[in-house]
Amino acid sequence: MQDAPDIEPELSSGAMKLRKKKLGNLPWDHTGRHPGNPYFWKIVLLLIGVGLRYIFRRSYYEKIPDYEGGRVISSMHINGLVDPATLVHSQDRRIISMGRHDLMTMPLIGWFTRRMGSQPVIRKSEIENGVSDGEYARKINDRTLLTMTNCIASGHNAMAMPEGKSHHDSHLHRFKTGPMRVALNAASIAKHRGLPNPALQPVGLHFRCHHWFRTDVL
Repeated sequence: MQDAPDIEPELSSGAMKLRKKKLGNLPWDHTGRHPGNPYFWKIVLLLIGVGLRYIFRRSYYEKIPDYEGGRVISSMHINGLVDPATLVHSQDRRIISMGRHDLMTMPLIGWFTRRMGSQPVIRKSEIENGVSDGEYARKINDRTLLTMTNCIASGHNAMAMPEGKSHHDSHLHRFKTGPMRVALNAASIAKHRGLPNPALQPVGLHFRCHHWFRTDVL
C-alpha cells in the first residue's frame, strides 16, 4: 500500500457548498450514546432491505462472529451509496457512520443521514479548494471523531471506508488513517471505562459486475 496512489477526489457541486448552519445543528454525542433516532433506524433498515432486493438479483451475507465490543467495519468503496447501504443491511447492530459533509446537509439524503446519526467530514481536498478553512474543518472533524470513538467504545458498530472515496479504478488508492485512528482511540476509551475492547472488522464487498442492474453481491 506504500506505493498506492494518493488521488484526491474530484469535488462534486454539493461538496463545494459548505452549509455551516446545518453542520452546526447536526446531532452529536460524546458520552457514547448513539446520536441517531432508534425508531427511525428500523424504518431505514426496512427501506434499505426493499431497495437492495430490487437492486440485486442475489445476495449472500456471511454470518458475523459474535463479539461483545464495538466494531469498526472497513471495506473497499466502488459503488457510491450502494456500498454503505449493503454494509448496513449485513450488520446486527445500529451503525454510526461518517461521510463527506454535504451528505448530511443536502436535501432528501441529508434528511435521512441526520436522523441516522451520520457524522460529517471536511476533507483535505475541500480545504485546498477553499470550501472550508482549516480551523473550521478541524472543529467539525474533531467533533465527528469524538462522537465515532465514544459510540464504538460503548459497543456500537461504525462504518468507515479507508480509501476515503468511491472510485472505479482496478487498484486500491492510498488508505486514509481515519479508520485505524478511530479504532485505536475507541480502544483507549473502552479500556478507561472498563468496557469490552472494540475490533477492526475488514469486510469483503464483492459485486459480480458492480455497474449492472440486478447483479449479485457477496
